[in-house]
Amino acid sequence: MPAVLWMLLIFFFSAMPEKVSEEQSDYVSLKLQRIIFQTLSGDGEGALEEWEELDEGMPLFSVRKAAHIFEYAVLCVFLYIGLAGRRRARIRSLVWTVVYACTDEIHQLFVPGRAGMLVDVTIDSFGALAGFVLLLAAGGLIYRGRCRLMDRLQERSGRDD
Repeated sequence: MPAVLWMLLIFFFSAMPEKVSEEQSDYVSLKLQRIIFQTLSGDGEGALEEWEELDEGMPLFSVRKAAHIFEYAVLCVFLYIGLAGRRRARIRSLVWTVVYACTDEIHQLFVPGRAGMLVDVTIDSFGALAGFVLLLAAGGLIYRGRCRLMDRLQERSGRDD
């Protein structure tokens, strides 16, 4: 269910016309960047002056693409949770996330002002891969923790004999 809800959320944002989508992502981007500058400089006004000196296009673009990576990494993890216990669940979650990224770009071909772009599928797929790597790392940590626990239990049972 979390994966389906997340897919609906992605679909909802993808269905927004270009102007609305840009306004929302620009608003969030500017807020995040202001917080970062205020944190680094310790001065809200100074942060604003520094920000005005920078080229605004590239940071906004970067934040938008980072959001794509995040949303598809989360989707990959949610799909894995839904597929957990099934054979090759990690690989399937990765593949289905990339397939969904492709369908999302096709969907955008029909949204006013939006375009389906191969570069976005690539960025989304990178996000899916990030989620996949996160799943592998988590699985490795869980496996190692389980092995340590089993070793400790065996040591204790050996001492009790």
